[in-house]
Amino acid sequence: MFREVLPAVVDKLRSLSLFKVGHEVTVIRDIKGHIRLVVGTSDPATAPLPSETLTSQIETALRQHIGSWLATPAIWKDDSPAAGSSEPKDPKKQARHLALELVRTQRQKAPWEPKAQDPSWFLLERHTAKRAWVGEATPSPPWPIDDVNRDEADLARMPPVITFFSHKGGVGRTTALLATALHLARAGQKVAVVDLDIEAPGLASLFFRDPPSAGCLDYLLAADPSASMVREVTVLVADKTFIGNGAELQVVTAGGVDDAFLEMLARIDLQDAGAGRELAKRINQLFTELQASAGPLDFILVDARAGLHEVAGLMLAGLCHGAVVVGTNSPQSWLGVTQVAKLLSGPYQRDGKDPLPLLLVHGMAPPATDNSNESETKRFQEIAYDELSKHYYPRDQVPNTGAGDESHRPIVIPYTAELRGGGGLLTAPVVDVLLGKPYRELAKRLGRQFDRPLKATEPL
Repeated sequence: MFREVLPAVVDKLRSLSLFKVGHEVTVIRDIKGHIRLVVGTSDPATAPLPSETLTSQIETALRQHIGSWLATPAIWKDDSPAAGSSEPKDPKKQARHLALELVRTQRQKAPWEPKAQDPSWFLLERHTAKRAWVGEATPSPPWPIDDVNRDEADLARMPPVITFFSHKGGVGRTTALLATALHLARAGQKVAVVDLDIEAPGLASLFFRDPPSAGCLDYLLAADPSASMVREVTVLVADKTFIGNGAELQVVTAGGVDDAFLEMLARIDLQDAGAGRELAKRINQLFTELQASAGPLDFILVDARAGLHEVAGLMLAGLCHGAVVVGTNSPQSWLGVTQVAKLLSGPYQRDGKDPLPLLLVHGMAPPATDNSNESETKRFQEIAYDELSKHYYPRDQVPNTGAGDESHRPIVIPYTAELRGGGGLLTAPVVDVLLGKPYRELAKRLGRQFDRPLKATEPL
């Protein structure tokens, strides 16, 4: 099966013992999962390129081992001139030269652990989707949020963009975002809320009896991207039921869900979800225009699609400064937490920088009156510590289990009957729940994480 092929190829090549330390072996896995090798060398004297006879022997061994998963031709020898040299004039040689140049440019160091006598391993994956989730997006948010320079005037007023994510729906992700926005607003923070859950939008129905017709999807699909239309898709929430005596909320809904909405959704290229591509540029432009129009903002909170969705991956891996991940104590939720932890640790894995901030929420937790409350919340934290130690914290910076604001210390939000089966316009009793202590702690933690302590106009 697909998942078995790559390790099988590496194991077989090691067992043949035909490649030496000076060889460079690039494993290419194409769109359909077929395998092809590109063999080069950094030292032709001690690690010469394989002869035609040897190449045929390697191909035969691999085809016997992995069958139809091996591409044809199976092996290319990288005997073209060094990268950067002039291209050959012969069209066929020129095509080969360009193809090998592309391999050298796009390949990555292989993720498996090298052994003592291994060649230099490289891997080149070809994808049609999930680009951000598989590591093809590097952090490129609309502005830097830098720990060292955060006190400088030009950065102090730039808001962190925070992605709210959950692997499964129905665990309280949108509720957590909404409550956080209310607490921040009541504390005098200027907040913009953006609904990028464009395939299952929900924020509009919570705030507005008559939802706005235009929203995020309209913005992303604008005919003239250079024309600013942020005011046309932004709605102010000034109702004191929500914000008390605090700051108005800037809300960008997904847009009115009608026939036009579905036609727009059918035209947006969600597979184009790589940093630097058009979708990422347009989302960043929305954030930039929000800051210019409604700013200076203190936070931009983004509701992302549940699961391993293109937009969620793009936000987490490329466009945000940190994430709030909501999960329950279930195997499905932990699968999602692990994948997000890997994405947020990307800056460390690539450049040795700090991972992007992660706040973990234990949603739908047993209430304090439930006998299982203590055991389940304890178990949630234990699993969180294990998973983040393996996939998020730098190896030499794993904190102790009792640290206060560390990512493995979840904000516990108990199940509340008042929120069951909601989704409609917020009522006063529901707002009271959202203004309660668990959600207040989430807002306070977020403020501390980004050195924006809440200066409350109302008690927090």
